[in-house]
Amino acid sequence: HMFEDKCEHGICNSVSEPFDPMVANCDHDDHDHDHDHDHERCGCIAKEFGFVIDCNKPEVIQAAVDYLQDENCILESKNNKTSECIRNFYIFQAHHDFCAHDDLPAFNEIVFHAMEEHFDTCYIGRQYNPKLSMCPPVNCEDKEALKKAVDEMYEHCEAPANVTKADPTNDNDGL
Repeated sequence: HMFEDKCEHGICNSVSEPFDPMVANCDHDDHDHDHDHDHERCGCIAKEFGFVIDCNKPEVIQAAVDYLQDENCILESKNNKTSECIRNFYIFQAHHDFCAHDDLPAFNEIVFHAMEEHFDTCYIGRQYNPKLSMCPPVNCEDKEALKKAVDEMYEHCEAPANVTKADPTNDNDGL
């Protein structure tokens, strides 16, 4: 997310048509449901926590942000958050990642990035935008192409001051 604002000109579609994030295979029959939700599909999380992912409801997103701030949810340890803090963060995160970049007020972008490391996250792709081109295909085995893309990002997009350039060919850099 650190290049989100600075590289906005490079945003593209990773899906070829609109999709409903609430339609997700959420079959939990193959494991114990007492589990960590980190990187589970956001559509499944939404069903479990009783909310709908809808970019046309900014008041729902804002209510979640207000709750997170009013209840100081960021101060609770990651492993000891209340269920309402967790629920409201998932509402916020699912909409942040799914909806168009401009659907959230700029201040909420700042709030999200301050909070995201303090919560488990779910997975959801960005919604399809007919105004954008398709993203080029990615081959995760091609480390040279990844290195080239990262180099271009650092060359053409301004990184935040506290970010050092990672080497995508070095498995220890966390990319």
